[in-house]
Amino acid sequence: TGHSALIRFLFSPSHPITQPPINETISQQKPRRPWADQPPDQEPIKFGDVFNITGELASKPIGPQDAAAMQSAETLVLGQTRKNGPAAVMLSASTANERAGLDSHDEADVA
Repeated sequence: TGHSALIRFLFSPSHPITQPPINETISQQKPRRPWADQPPDQEPIKFGDVFNITGELASKPIGPQDAAAMQSAETLVLGQTRKNGPAAVMLSASTANERAGLDSHDEADVA
């Protein structure tokens, strides 16, 4: 359920990621990497840290299964994954969570 909501949000016809690449639009909608310039604070990176979302999904840590699901969805919808697209950012967040020992595979929200 959580993945479905995020995928519907990211790949809705009105969301900029499904539109042709326009530098201004893409840069304004690029997923955040809040951990890139900050030392780890022993909290896992959550969906709400990366995407502008609220609700139950926002508080869930991003895990490798989540990144894989997003990569599949991005490839299905766009025909490829983008270098700084949602799948790449989620993979980076998932990797950071795993390296810090903060990723729990049991907490993944697999749709």
